[in-house]
Amino acid sequence: MSKDKIIIYVKPTCTTCRKVLKILRESEMEFDSINYFEEPLNKKTLTQLVKSLDIPPRDLLRKNEKIYKELGLSKKELSDPQIIALMVKHPDLLQRPIVVQGGRFMYIGGNGYFWSVGTHPQLPGVMESRNFFDIADRYLTNGNRGGLLVETGLHTGPVFGNEMSGMIFNGSSPYRKLEDANNPRAAWIFKDTSEGMVFGDYGVDRVHGGAAGFEIDKYDPSNGVPRHALQLATSEKLREKIEDVKMSIMPLSIYYHPAAEDVHARADLVFFETPKGGAMFSTGSITWMSSTPENSYDNDVARITLNVIRRFLDPAPFPAIGLNETRDVYRAPKNPEYEHADQQ
Repeated sequence: MSKDKIIIYVKPTCTTCRKVLKILRESEMEFDSINYFEEPLNKKTLTQLVKSLDIPPRDLLRKNEKIYKELGLSKKELSDPQIIALMVKHPDLLQRPIVVQGGRFMYIGGNGYFWSVGTHPQLPGVMESRNFFDIADRYLTNGNRGGLLVETGLHTGPVFGNEMSGMIFNGSSPYRKLEDANNPRAAWIFKDTSEGMVFGDYGVDRVHGGAAGFEIDKYDPSNGVPRHALQLATSEKLREKIEDVKMSIMPLSIYYHPAAEDVHARADLVFFETPKGGAMFSTGSITWMSSTPENSYDNDVARITLNVIRRFLDPAPFPAIGLNETRDVYRAPKNPEYEHADQQ
């Protein structure tokens, strides 16, 4: 089994397995197919598979199988090792197909996952969005929740490492490297860069070119960013008249103000590893890519982008991250300290 391929565990007679295999073949993607009835999974392999999927073993049980009902598994309290042992003994209990590969994602933009949209059931090809509708009128025609993506229970921070933070259309700004840029996990991202601590002070913005501008996303660990995420760089001081967009307990609140020392809006460069050898890279700015053509693409923004593309195309999995690389984050406010003894 080659580590640079998708691995798919199948039962050849399974209709869903055949459909997935057909899709993979037609897409010309490289993959290894394992018939776990001809090559039975042992306890060690199945335990590693469950760990790589980052799900409890019970979630891999096929509850409609005859053997599941005969063994009365819905009524039994079983430990994870016991469930794995049963799946080894009775492979029909195992959900199928199981596709394993570490994904990589480059989010080179800002404000990209803000509204919830959906296809219209009666109008083929039409996308429906109900942004700025009254709360009661934000349901889409297909029945799904519309409005803000956060209103549907989804949030961008845990997925991309960034969340919408503001808009600014009167000049863009460069980025400044932060301490995390020196972390060995991310050193390859800045390979062969030459502009120093501040980079990206150029681009197509007619007021002032910069890699951080227009609509920008920020790193906010208090709203659910993975605790091992690295905040590699942040935008330099933004220009005046910023439209702050604050994602918090309420869906959002918008404030207009001149730039200040405590400005909320900013653009952040974020990187973190994901399960199964994957990774996420997020630039937090719409104008990032518009800075890459500067000097015939001989600049740090273009070089960073190319470094990430090359590494993400490299099939070598990103290593698992230890607890020493995680950060303690207090996501709930502490109780206030009262002045009177009877209120303490």
